[in-house]
Amino acid sequence: MAAAEQYPKSAPRRLPVPSGSSVDVGEIQSAVRSLSGDVDSSLNRRRPVVKALAIGTGVEPPASRDEDPFETTGAFVGKGLLAPPYPPDMLLSVWENSSSLPQNIAAYVVNVDGLGHRLTPRIDFSAPEAWEKVQDALWLKRVRDAEAKQQPPEEGQGRSAIAELSPEEMRELLPSDEELADELENLRLRARLERLKLESFLEFVNPSGSFVELRREKRQDQEITGNAFWEVLRDKRGRVSRFVQVPPNNVRMTTQDKDPVKVNDKVQVGLEFEEVAQHRFFRRFAQQTSDTKLVWFKEFGDPRVVSRSTGEVYETMTAFNKATAGRRTGDQPATEMLHFRVSRPGEPHGVPRWIGAFLAVMGTRASEEVNYYFFDNKGVPPLAILVSGGRLDDDSVETIKSYVRDHLKGRENFHKILIIQADQDPLSGENPHLTFEKLADVQQGDSLFQNYEKANGIKVGALFRLPRIVRGESEDVNRATALVAFKIVDEQVFEPERRAFDSWFNRVILPELGITMWRFKSLGPQTRDPEKVAEIIVNLVKVGVLVPNEAREFASDILGLDLDHLEALWAKQPLQLTLAGFPADGSENDEDLAEMARLARDASNNAQRREALREAVEQADLAAVLHSEALLEGEIDDGDHQAASA
Repeated sequence: MAAAEQYPKSAPRRLPVPSGSSVDVGEIQSAVRSLSGDVDSSLNRRRPVVKALAIGTGVEPPASRDEDPFETTGAFVGKGLLAPPYPPDMLLSVWENSSSLPQNIAAYVVNVDGLGHRLTPRIDFSAPEAWEKVQDALWLKRVRDAEAKQQPPEEGQGRSAIAELSPEEMRELLPSDEELADELENLRLRARLERLKLESFLEFVNPSGSFVELRREKRQDQEITGNAFWEVLRDKRGRVSRFVQVPPNNVRMTTQDKDPVKVNDKVQVGLEFEEVAQHRFFRRFAQQTSDTKLVWFKEFGDPRVVSRSTGEVYETMTAFNKATAGRRTGDQPATEMLHFRVSRPGEPHGVPRWIGAFLAVMGTRASEEVNYYFFDNKGVPPLAILVSGGRLDDDSVETIKSYVRDHLKGRENFHKILIIQADQDPLSGENPHLTFEKLADVQQGDSLFQNYEKANGIKVGALFRLPRIVRGESEDVNRATALVAFKIVDEQVFEPERRAFDSWFNRVILPELGITMWRFKSLGPQTRDPEKVAEIIVNLVKVGVLVPNEAREFASDILGLDLDHLEALWAKQPLQLTLAGFPADGSENDEDLAEMARLARDASNNAQRREALREAVEQADLAAVLHSEALLEGEIDDGDHQAASA
């Protein structure tokens, strides 16, 4: 769903700021909460849109709806739900009315979650080290199985089960070449199947769009309000099937339950999953719907059954069915909720990273309103009329007053002309004289607070750690500085955020899907010069440093495509050997090996000659330069010059 549909824009509002020369946290909190009542009515009346439509009959329907926002006097009161430190509706209103926040948040949305993803294999079966990786994985599995059969060490001994295996026993567990060949073929087929399953999941995980769009919406909510939520839908077999974006403005959470819950966490060991028992504290989530009722959710990974209508917790499905048998509401088990946040120490809710510049954002908005209302409320006339040697009658004075009061303000009156007639003063006998005094020096000629707004923009950008070029400001920026800025901000800001999401996805979601042969990797912007990188790759291939398959791997990053490894043997050896006619299947005879050694020596000698020639040329050029300078300074005559030139 587009952001404009999710959060309809309101008319510009005048947002108050706390007064006083010194501002503490309490004043900021007070100013923030005062804004919640000043949100436009459009924010309080969402379009009733069903949030997600499940595809197929095997997926449970979503419980979340993109409708009414939170009301402090509504269904949340008295339910033990935690209020966020800053009202989400207020934060949304500030973002909509700000000229300094959208570009910073859009930079995060595009560069962190908006450039797609790729799937990388844990084992590249076309690479030479694939055999060794499969051997290690199979060996580790056998060692772990042997550990499980042994008597665990007694408490206090401080020895692991693997220490009980002797070197002879570990060597006996090494797989043979025949076993490795069979395992390699099985893993190859398994990797193909897992890739098909994972690609299908990512293609349809978002019921209303692509996975990239879902991530962009999540990132936008997370940067604006500090929190983002996904509802998790499972199929009839209990497998994760869909993610549904939930607006953060009408979701609240409970405190963690007092009693821990035992869960079996999946941990990947080699190419297999092992379940590790641990105890975790879970919390529940609630969303207010349009009918002022609460829809409850349980935290992702909670094995307990939670009532969707009441939020009550049951240990088993049998207990839930027994407790809800007499209800007419048609209660169902709650679905799961994923919570993403901009972390705040000691606080379960997240806070936006720009909250430290809240006053700067509000001050910029206030200064823009002052400039905006100038066109309709300019109070200083462009001219002052001075009358000497005459007088204005009462009607003329009243006309001038009325003109200044009623016809001077407003854009439509910017160029109106006032005609004045003065009568002769009978006492002085002089002709009346009118003088028009310009008041341009006291008029506002251009927008006010430009330096103030510029300083505020720098403050907001500093909290996001974004350079000016990334925020859309190209003043005093050239190509070199732009490339350096993009490279630094991608390494220091965007790439850590992408890695955090990838780590979570690989650690939490892939085990739920049973994927062990692939990793999820978010794509980032291309901060390197592709022409330079391509030139380097070509040179490395020419001198035999890279084989064609390795060159294709680097080319994949440049092009943003998944180039498959070539199965042909010639793609796994240096290109020079292939062009020289040497077989790539390892069937060289003694003469071939001798010729290869000779070519290698020749190549080394040629490289040394080229280096020596380059140094000689550089020295000759330096000598010529020194000779020319000496000639110009008269240290040598023409005869010596001709001899030196010869």
